[in-house]
Amino acid sequence: MARDRTRALVSIECVNALHATGNKEGLPGGAAVLFRNKNPGRIIKYSRNGSGVIIDPRGIIVTNAHIVQNAAGISVKLFSGVRFEGRVIHVIPESDIAFVSIKSSVPLSFVPLANSEGLAPGTWVYCIGRALNHNDSLFEGKVSGIMRKPAFRGPQTTYLQVRFGFHLYGGDSGSPILDRKGCLVGLVSGGRRSGDMATLVVASNVIRDAFWNLPKF
Repeated sequence: MARDRTRALVSIECVNALHATGNKEGLPGGAAVLFRNKNPGRIIKYSRNGSGVIIDPRGIIVTNAHIVQNAAGISVKLFSGVRFEGRVIHVIPESDIAFVSIKSSVPLSFVPLANSEGLAPGTWVYCIGRALNHNDSLFEGKVSGIMRKPAFRGPQTTYLQVRFGFHLYGGDSGSPILDRKGCLVGLVSGGRRSGDMATLVVASNVIRDAFWNLPKF
């Protein structure tokens, strides 16, 4: 069932623009530079790539905040290869999630949200990866722990710690984590733990609560 959800997985490319500072340290980490002007005061253009998953057939996508935040332009590529212009609906940096919409003339394949509250260490989960040569590869992992981030700012965020036996690649940010039924239990975030090679995953109940409270679009 998890494999059947690949049609709801999307690739996201964001093009941003910054004022050049005259040094490389001014660039965001992990950015792929498309154009660089060495003269201070000029504009630097760069791109960020990641994944996302459609959670509503109208074309609502959940992805990471660090992928789309402050983007000057967003391109969303569907499983079929068709590209759409994306529009950011809402960004929650504290939880590293964001919602993007695309306009499609037909209902889109989507992944329903699971109740992550019932997950416990030892639960098997599955990730559909998009990084490097692992396009649409299905990785099996196991929940190794649950971490709750205090709500100093914004809502409390629950992270799942998932072990795959290896580190996911940076391009797998925004990839869905599914249960055996193919429902979304979380979204791969940018963080990772070094000791036990656990990937940090934003739990689906955090996504659900934010989705229910989306502003009108």
